[in-house]
Amino acid sequence: MASSKIVLLDPYTGIAPAKPSGKHVTTEDIAAVWEVLQSGDWLAVYQHQSRSKTWKHDARDRFAAVCGNDVELYSAPEIATDVLFLARRKP
Repeated sequence: MASSKIVLLDPYTGIAPAKPSGKHVTTEDIAAVWEVLQSGDWLAVYQHQSRSKTWKHDARDRFAAVCGNDVELYSAPEIATDVLFLARRKP
């Protein structure tokens, strides 16, 4: 039996807003990786804080739109308040 894996997408700033640049991962990029993962595998994406006060919620919504609603958020606010990781295990 194959082991589960985690794929980390680590763009410079996170999931693309309305106008993506080379510093972002797009929802299309996320969908392409999600599609080839096997059941039990994890997908995680690095997200840096944007200028929006709702940046965590916005990033979660963009990730969930591709991978489904059971998104987990990981952060270490005592180390860096402007960074989080979004992750989901493929059912």
